[in-house]
Amino acid sequence: MQKKTFLSGLIIISLMLTGCFGDTETVEDEEIEPGKISYETSNFKINMPEDWEIIERQDFTSNVPIETVVGFRSNIKSEIFTSNVNISESQLPVEINSKDFAKSSISSAKNKLTSYKQINFQDYELEYKDESIPTYIIEFSGKQSPIEPIVQFKQIFISHNGIGYTITGSFLSDESESIVKQIDEMLDSFSLM
Repeated sequence: MQKKTFLSGLIIISLMLTGCFGDTETVEDEEIEPGKISYETSNFKINMPEDWEIIERQDFTSNVPIETVVGFRSNIKSEIFTSNVNISESQLPVEINSKDFAKSSISSAKNKLTSYKQINFQDYELEYKDESIPTYIIEFSGKQSPIEPIVQFKQIFISHNGIGYTITGSFLSDESESIVKQIDEMLDSFSLM
């Protein structure tokens, strides 16, 4: 039940980030390509375009789930939907792996979205210190309601030491290639600290 609420919150966050959005820091890093900055917490790090907006927990509205740690919003705003990436952390039983965590969340998305369509899914390994953490990635699309536009979601699910990380990129299905590439690069840059 908690996992279903968690994914519902992720979808709400992605849709809420279209309007508005800091105990963490952004760091200029010599290894990061020009035009990007690194956003770090004690648990994770992600590289982002320097002109994207950072929306931190203290700036969230009351309907953003407590598991959400941070959101990043594209500098190209839209009245319909502004592309974004958000990161959530939730407590999980240690025995829950990334795939089971993902399957539970995906099941909830299927029930919450209209016109749900799975586009792609894959397993991959996230390198962390001296270990490889099994990770699950899914891409799907759907609408919050029949009158709203189709939104595409790319999500990474990681279960590690009792914490479930969900990194969600969301954008309109007809979003520009450059924005989709920026979202992909952000998702690819996510790493645990």
